[in-house]
Amino acid sequence: MKKQDLKANLIISGPIFPEPVQVMMTHDMGNLVKVIGKGLRTDKFYDPILDSDQLDSITASPEKEPFDGDPARFRLGIEGMRSDRLRRLETAGIITAEPEKKDGRRVNYRLTEKGIDLAPVLLELLVWGARHEETSAPCVFIDKMETHREQFLAEVRRRRRERDLTPLLPAFKVRKEKK
Repeated sequence: MKKQDLKANLIISGPIFPEPVQVMMTHDMGNLVKVIGKGLRTDKFYDPILDSDQLDSITASPEKEPFDGDPARFRLGIEGMRSDRLRRLETAGIITAEPEKKDGRRVNYRLTEKGIDLAPVLLELLVWGARHEETSAPCVFIDKMETHREQFLAEVRRRRRERDLTPLLPAFKVRKEKK
């Protein structure tokens, strides 16, 4: 890799890094280049000064992943993004992972106290979204949540505390677009 090809948001990897790294910025130092980046798995910051031999050992992922039409590969990519986000939420203490009792291969995620404290914020986003975007949620339901915020949030907390798995929101029929 040439140092002029290094740019912000590029994902690089090689023997210098223990994980793929997203380039935040670079600093040209004549025959050397300082790369400042963040690890994609650990969020650890890296700032090595690289010479041309080290640069040659680095590979970069394409800025946009090519989609070749293979639905299995697409699904794997989506699953990978989802599991990465779940891992970050778990690391941040917002959710906990619990193995499924009936099927140990499955994992259930639950909100922690820290996570449940986000409920008021999420409720406001939900109400805001329903006000400004088309949604399949009936207006009457959104109005009820908005008017009775405290009762709604108390029910969310009760369900978490009692491990009540009953869906809080009813299933809404998705509107079909008119052709």
